[in-house]
This record gives sequence, structure tokens and C-alpha cells, in this order.
Amino acid sequence: MEQKQSKIYVSSSEKGDTLARKLRDQLTSDFTLVILGKDWREQEGGATIIDRLEKTKDEFDFAVIILTRKDMIFQKNGDDEIPQALNNCFYEAGLFMGLLGPERSFLVSSIKRKDLPDELEGITIRNFDPVEELQDEKMCEKAMKTPASKILEYIQKKGPKQRMQPLPILSRDIIYERESKLNKFQVVVNAKQPSEAAEFKRAVQVKKNMDKNIYYKYFFYAETGGALSISQFLQNILIADLVKTEEDSTKTEDFIFRCEKIKNNSDEVLSILWDICNFGRLRIYFFQTIPSFEFCIHNADAPDAKAYIKYEENYIEWYEGQKANIFANNLWKQLEKCCLYEPSHAIFMNTRCLNILEQPIRDNLDLELNKHFGGISDLVKNICYRGWILPFSGGKGVGIDEKNTIVGKESSASATVSWIKLDEGTSWDKGNAAGKMILKNQMGTFQDEDLIVPGKPPDTTARVKGN
Repeated sequence: MEQKQSKIYVSSSEKGDTLARKLRDQLTSDFTLVILGKDWREQEGGATIIDRLEKTKDEFDFAVIILTRKDMIFQKNGDDEIPQALNNCFYEAGLFMGLLGPERSFLVSSIKRKDLPDELEGITIRNFDPVEELQDEKMCEKAMKTPASKILEYIQKKGPKQRMQPLPILSRDIIYERESKLNKFQVVVNAKQPSEAAEFKRAVQVKKNMDKNIYYKYFFYAETGGALSISQFLQNILIADLVKTEEDSTKTEDFIFRCEKIKNNSDEVLSILWDICNFGRLRIYFFQTIPSFEFCIHNADAPDAKAYIKYEENYIEWYEGQKANIFANNLWKQLEKCCLYEPSHAIFMNTRCLNILEQPIRDNLDLELNKHFGGISDLVKNICYRGWILPFSGGKGVGIDEKNTIVGKESSASATVSWIKLDEGTSWDKGNAAGKMILKNQMGTFQDEDLIVPGKPPDTTARVKGN
């Protein structure tokens, strides 16, 4: 009985075009039909993204993505080389893992497995020796011989896939609706820039989720132009609770309206930001490279995790359950390798490849934070960059005021108080003052300890929780 043909999608970067053609030729057989990705994209050029995704799932049985070392940039870090730039080949590989499943997706690569992102966990990798001249027909043909033979053998055994139901495309509304039903777990977002900056209702949902003890970790591309969207994203989150009427909700696209909300409710805004930072509900990591593909993970630290891959304005479900949880755990491991020590309460986080305090984006962020937060922008920056906050309790004496210097009795850490707010029902004269401080010019790290306040009576003190 004649075997039904399997249709194979083969793609590469422009640099790997010769390799792709040679692999196509070697994968072509009586039981395979091989299409180059660039040819197929040109043929489907008039189709919408959703149509193209549906056709991809319906038309192809296997996908093979070629990746060469020349598709990446490596940065020296001591004796190690860290990959610094990933191209769309990673995106396509991840996309086809979601569309066809990892068992029908191949990565033909001259890059070592340890240098590949953990997002590609599960894909079948066929390695080949690096080709120095990627335009050399004979060298490329030789390089593709072994991976082509192994892939062809697998495809002959596996055969065409069973045609399933059309691929469900999930809108952002559906993703946010699902997010609103989460409880006490992490949400991880890997994107070029925050979508919550442009859509106020998204920021409102994020803030509601934070109030339910959902923790957000964002990974953004550190382009200088992104400072505006990140500042607006933060502004939207901090005024989300302040927009309480239907009339106000129609004005949230107005920059002046949002700034007035900040100005007229500065203490409340700072208190909201303080709480977000104190409980670690928002972390933003910056990277120098555009993400190879965008995704989000719901319940990232739970057994029922779900990972979604983004394509333009829509999503497809990528991994769920244990696979999504493993993916998230691998992401943390990679993060631990590249992250620097950070203040526990900061929002903007550094990596070994990018120190936000020393990068050009810092100047743009400062400029945009100044615009978006006006008179409290210095306080906002101290929190976002440094995490200089302190909770205190058991305060007594004549009280601690703004501009006072405080010193840790055990640690000898010191700082100037920029802002202080007492919790309702507490006071210095009753000896039970408790509340929040924002600091500046901090030297050292405060422990769980009592404070000394130079220039004030010795009995003026408070107990702080270390930062």
C-alpha cells in the first residue's frame, strides 16, 4: 500500500537560505512534499495572520527550522559566551511547537544545546557542524546530509498527522478573562512592550489581580523608545483604583487627566506603589534583545500552569499542566544565571547583560517618569530603581518626619526619609505608630531592628523590617 505523503515546512533566516534549499532537496521523497517557508509566505501574502495560522496547522505535517551560529550574537562574559540576539527562527520554532506539537517540530542547528533558550524545551534538535561559507553549495549540502537522513527516517515511521479540529485562536480578551480567574500564583509575560500601556482596562485587571496576590513578572526589550510605554503602564496601574466613575473611565486616554489623578492623589498613589513593591507583586526585567517570540504563562508556579504563545494580537495555547510548569521553572533557572543581586523591593531589575542604572534607557525612563508622575517622580524612581522602602511599627517619641535621617541600631545603615505615612489608628504619642517610609540616599542595608533618629530625643524610635 502506497504511503500517504507528509507535507514538510522548511525555514531558515536569509543567511541560511542555501542550507534550507539543500535540506529541502534531501528531504524530498516519494512519501514527502517539502515547501520552503519563504515560498509559502509569499504565496499566502494576502491572507490574514489568523488565516495563515489555520492553514499552517491544516496544511503541514512537520516543520523543520534551521538555525546557524551566524543567526546569533554572542557576548563575552569571562570564559563564557552568552547569546545576545535571537532571530525569528526561534519564533517560528516555538510557533510550530504550539501548532503541530514538539514531536512534529525539528530544529536543525549548529548551535550547542546549552546556548538555546529553554522555551524550546521538547523540540527535536538535529545538530550539524558549523558551515563557514553559508553560500557554498557543496558545504551546505554536506552539512545537511546527516540531519536530513535522521529526520526522513523519523517522518517515514511517523507519517502524516491526523487532521484535527481547526486551531483555536484566543483573543487578548479571552486571555485577560482567564487571567482574571487566577488566584495567588504568578503571571509571566515576555513581550517587546506592555500592552497594558495602551489599554487602561488591561491595567485595571492587572491591578485587581495583584490585589488577589497574583505576582507579575515582565520581561521587556530595553529600547529607549519603550520608556514611554513602560511609564504609562506603571501610571495606569497606579491610578486604576482612582478611576471610580463612568465619566472618569472615558477620560483615561487623556494624558493630562491621568497626570491630574496622580497630582491630586499623590499620597494614595505612593501608598499603592509601596504596597506593590513591599509584597513583590511587580517585577520588570530588561533585556538588550528583542524577544524571539512573545508569550505569557498563567499560574507559572502551579501544577495547572498554562503557557500561551502570541502572534500579533492573538494567542494560541502552547503548553499546559506539567509541561508549562517545567517551562516556567527552566525560565527561572536561566534567570538566576543572568540576574544580578537586586534590592528585594525594586520594580526595575538588572541582568548581567544590562544594568538599568547604566543604560541609555535610564535617561529616557527618568524623563518619562518625570512627565508621568510630576512632583512625586523622585519618590517613584527611588522605589522603582532601588526599592528603598521600609515598613515600621512600634513607633514612639516625638515622631519621625520627612527629611529626618534614620540609622539602624544594629546594621548602622542610614538613609533620609523622603515620605512617611502612618497607618490609620496609630500615633507616635501612643507609642504604637506604624506605617510606611520611602527613603533616599540609603547607605547599607537595614535589618529587622530599631531605629536611631539623630537630632531627636533618644526615646524617638521605631522598629523596622529590613530591606
